[in-house]
Amino acid sequence: GLTPGQVARQMLRVFQDSDPPVFPTGLVVEVAVVRTHGDAFYVGLNGIEFYDASGAKIDLGPSNVTAVPASLNDLPDVAARGGGDIRTPDKLVDGVNNTFDAEHIWLAPFTAGQENSIFFVVHTPVTISMVKFWNYSRTPARGAAEIRLSVDGQVAYQGYLRKAPASQSDPRATDFCQTILFNGDGGVMAAEKARVYSAREEQHVLLVDERKV
Repeated sequence: GLTPGQVARQMLRVFQDSDPPVFPTGLVVEVAVVRTHGDAFYVGLNGIEFYDASGAKIDLGPSNVTAVPASLNDLPDVAARGGGDIRTPDKLVDGVNNTFDAEHIWLAPFTAGQENSIFFVVHTPVTISMVKFWNYSRTPARGAAEIRLSVDGQVAYQGYLRKAPASQSDPRATDFCQTILFNGDGGVMAAEKARVYSAREEQHVLLVDERKV
């Protein structure tokens, strides 16, 4: 039978690309970027936020986050010049996410067929109710398209992120957050429904619309 959370998702029409566990708990969260929105050489994100079982934002700082590759400073030619690219992993948790400002976003080298990994590490176990993503806005094709999120090595979610708006004049530019829910509460689902994205559901809607034409 369906769980209460699955029933609530169907009633509220809140669809995700996979059916994640409720409240995964652990010390290490890995966000693996499988592919970009088309860029063959770089991948980036504006920000990521984690929320605990009570719905409160989990406080994370520069010491809690790292990435492999870490940033453009890992490139030999950039390193030879002494590094200095500001788009480093700590920008993912600086709290400035809905932005087009290069000072508050992360960018790293990307190789098609290989995965980039971002690690969030805490010293006491945390329970996760939802994760919020802001995709890379400076050049949206460099944003993360397909991701896999694992908690202490166990895959909790695999799916897709929407491309960021192309410019600040885009109506979506005021709030391009995307939420992944690990919470079966109907109230939380209703509150976050507009920010939940499913590539599979979007394709289904497109097919239905095409049949109507």
